[in-house]
Amino acid sequence: MNKRGFTVVELITTVTMVSVVALLLIRLTISLKELYIDSDVKTTLIVKKSTITEAIYSDINRKVLKSLTSCGNNCIEFEYTDTTKQFIVEENKISYGNFSYKLLSSSSIGEFEFIESENGIYNFKLPITDKLVDGDYGINITFHSDELKVGNDISIEPEGSNEPKSFSTDSWLTIATAIKDNNTSVYNVGDTKDIQMDLDNDGNQETYQIRIANTNTPSECTTTQGFSQSACGFVFEFTGIISVRTMRDSRTSQGGWPATDVRTYLNSTTDTNSIYNKLPSDLRELLADTTVVSGHGNASGDSSNFTSTDKLYLLSKRELGFDTNRDTAGSLTKPLEYYSSNSNSLRIKTFNGTATEWWERTPRSGYNNRFITVNNSGGDVNYGQFADTEYGVSPAFKIEAPSE
Repeated sequence: MNKRGFTVVELITTVTMVSVVALLLIRLTISLKELYIDSDVKTTLIVKKSTITEAIYSDINRKVLKSLTSCGNNCIEFEYTDTTKQFIVEENKISYGNFSYKLLSSSSIGEFEFIESENGIYNFKLPITDKLVDGDYGINITFHSDELKVGNDISIEPEGSNEPKSFSTDSWLTIATAIKDNNTSVYNVGDTKDIQMDLDNDGNQETYQIRIANTNTPSECTTTQGFSQSACGFVFEFTGIISVRTMRDSRTSQGGWPATDVRTYLNSTTDTNSIYNKLPSDLRELLADTTVVSGHGNASGDSSNFTSTDKLYLLSKRELGFDTNRDTAGSLTKPLEYYSSNSNSLRIKTFNGTATEWWERTPRSGYNNRFITVNNSGGDVNYGQFADTEYGVSPAFKIEAPSE
């Protein structure tokens, strides 16, 4: 039997052929991966572009666009006959009304253009390119109007646009970043800012006003054990009443604020009708988890104060400038700066234009079925109201910048 092995030439030839095949397979794999990435990026960019573009076209086609004006270095306000919406460009996100999308890390924004022709044709263009794929995936809107009023200062300047200028015009991301960086000299207690929400589910965005209610962080916020964070640092509140509801479906204060139906109505992430889900996405994404301490009544099992973690919460008796009488947790929070003068006029809130009594999160101590309210003259109803009675809801919240 011939037991001759492979020759050196045969071995070299075999190894060479295997290497060539392996190299071809590697190149094919890389090409397929690049093709997949290219296709995936293009699809993502097209979908994101379409979301904003279709939202703007839908409003322009269904509503009468009255004016376009600047609402900040990176903000253009679309004023329609029945609502106002803002087009906002931030470092990594573009939004219009309740629609928004985050840019890919590989994407960049080009120079904004707004062109007005003599025959009433307008072109609104914001290029978006991506280093992974060719092409422009930006916003490009062309429309006709004979009556549109255009401000002289319309512009988009995404570079450096996060510098705070005004609470009313800055984006929520700019505000949150300014708070994080302690760069808030242009923001003051009492400043207001408008947002749009559709609470009636009728397809129309209505305007609600937000106010800065507090900016300071006194030492007790960090040194007093069990101190509520609901009045520490920057705190924002609705200036009016956004809804009228019962605190509980049943006449009880058992479980305090954490067990209330109003807390669920404000904070639910699964209920599409909750205030959390109704907020504009650019604000909702920045809501902070706040440690909220609240008092207790004398319902069965309620013998100590309650602590909850909330994104939206009602203010307490003490936070509204009242005394601590009838509030077992009154010493574990402080008056918000806006209410520190204890003026009734500052606490008057309206619902549909009418001054209305509204809920605090404070259970009335000594009772098992009442929560304290603010009456329609801004006074303290410290005897409380039955939990299953309808009064106004006006929440507060805090925000935080996203982690880098």
